[in-house]
Amino acid sequence: MSPRPVRAVDADEKVDRQARILEAALRLLSLQGISGVSMRAVAREAGRGHGGAAPTPTG
Repeated sequence: MSPRPVRAVDADEKVDRQARILEAALRLLSLQGISGVSMRAVAREAGRGHGGAAPTPTG
């Protein structure tokens, strides 16, 4: 399997993504407590699907 192409991410896009992830995590924490906070739940809440909230080279 060949690696995915790397896409450059500008600083504003990175900050926006980080802010969405943080806001999603805090929202889940306030609504559901710690048991409602998982990578999958945060990603879903942040609007990224279940692919994960962690940054990837393709963003």
